[in-house]
Amino acid sequence: MNHEQKKYWKIIALVIGGLSFVYALAVYFFLIHKTHKTDNTSNQSATPLLIQDAICRQTDSSLCRDIQIAISPQERALWLMNRKSIPTSYGMLFVFATEDKHGFWMKNTLIPLDILWLDTDFTIVSTASMVPCTTDICQVYTPTDNAKYALEIKKWQIDTYNITNWEQLLFSETLLEAIVE
Repeated sequence: MNHEQKKYWKIIALVIGGLSFVYALAVYFFLIHKTHKTDNTSNQSATPLLIQDAICRQTDSSLCRDIQIAISPQERALWLMNRKSIPTSYGMLFVFATEDKHGFWMKNTLIPLDILWLDTDFTIVSTASMVPCTTDICQVYTPTDNAKYALEIKKWQIDTYNITNWEQLLFSETLLEAIVE
């Protein structure tokens, strides 16, 4: 075998080795992704942390809610979808990186919800009552002011408990620790 042929086979070996390495990485990352993937349609696996009595009304500390936290975009998009019910004492807190007018829609959400948008001081800046939507075009609910958090709770609680804008909510220490980045 001459020098040119040896050089040719070395290049072929390097290409095959490189492709094998890329293939092995692709398989590895696919398996890791598949292992950590959650089934959000059942809402049973990889459930967000539930914190008991995490948010209370400042004017009535007996009115508290157990909270699940949705921080990642995937959690924010899917956690209350396809659920048929939630307890009255339950709420889902959506945490955003920045204050903005974060809109919500009810696509594939089967239960009516109330939503409270909160600023960085946990003051209610806007509220809305949202209705389920099972079509492709759904209403987007947007706050009137910028918010860092959104709290979804069972429908009718805004009216039943006369919850109003500019009311400040109390976050438990456990909840504060969980949402601090």
